[in-house]
Amino acid sequence: MFGLIALCVTLFTPQRRDPINGLCLRPHWERNLYAILEGMLREGLVLDGDIVDSGAHTGAGACWLACIAPSRQILAVEPSANNIDYMMRTYKNATFHLSNMHVIHALLGSRSGAVTVPAHHNPGKMVTVEEISVSQSYKVVDLINMTTLDALVLEYQSNMRLAMAIIDVEGSEVDVLRGASDVLKSDRPIMVIEVFVQHKRARRMYAVFDIMKKAEYALFVVDEWCGFEMECRNIVCIPREQLSRLELSESPTLDLAAASGRLQPVRNETIFNLEAAGKGRIHRMYGEGAPNFADIVRVEATGVPFQPARMTP
Repeated sequence: MFGLIALCVTLFTPQRRDPINGLCLRPHWERNLYAILEGMLREGLVLDGDIVDSGAHTGAGACWLACIAPSRQILAVEPSANNIDYMMRTYKNATFHLSNMHVIHALLGSRSGAVTVPAHHNPGKMVTVEEISVSQSYKVVDLINMTTLDALVLEYQSNMRLAMAIIDVEGSEVDVLRGASDVLKSDRPIMVIEVFVQHKRARRMYAVFDIMKKAEYALFVVDEWCGFEMECRNIVCIPREQLSRLELSESPTLDLAAASGRLQPVRNETIFNLEAAGKGRIHRMYGEGAPNFADIVRVEATGVPFQPARMTP
């Protein structure tokens, strides 16, 4: 009982200073996602290996990962020169130096080579896929290196596998996955991919789903809007061969996320009406029983909706 209460505090507390070394705060945005990832890392559910944070922005997420997973190498990949400068000044200085956080000025894509992007002068500005394709028309541009996830892993890994990749690349998700075909086959990392669900960008979302399903991944959506314009969803993609291990672990994090509706199988109704579905599940869980992680894995595999067992007095 006390363990469940402690887990609830972990999952739903907006920010929490790491209890081990007090260096980093959990990011205050996308709280459900980061709470689930923290629980999985602390419970040992993520296999040994390094973590890539692509689209690292100003590095808050990568810093947090470096603190809660000190035995892992965190590769913070970011195309904005100003964001890179901010990360180096903030996380790699003389008084605060995270040795397991590596700041990499690059853009992940489907090929390797130099590309130009608009020169943004304010830290925090993101480079979108549309800017990459039309950047030659800008008066002031930055020349940066584009590389693939496959090439990045070969360059920076020592003897460790890639255990997880967080992909937040503002519309370039399909290109990144096309450049990750080798690592998806060999290392089988957990992939966390932010996708757009509104407007014309939604077609890329379905292309991402198709690629990951063909690679034998199970897809789950996190119960929250994300992105500055609140038009994105975070998709947690887990290799199918790892599902049985996660089910048998009876993970408090994953079971609570499933029971509360914070983590659900990817379906049109969970993608587009996610928050209402999650709240409804919370309201009825005490009267009818709630799903655990194994239940939503079965829903993901079969498409058959979860049928709660009614509780008898």
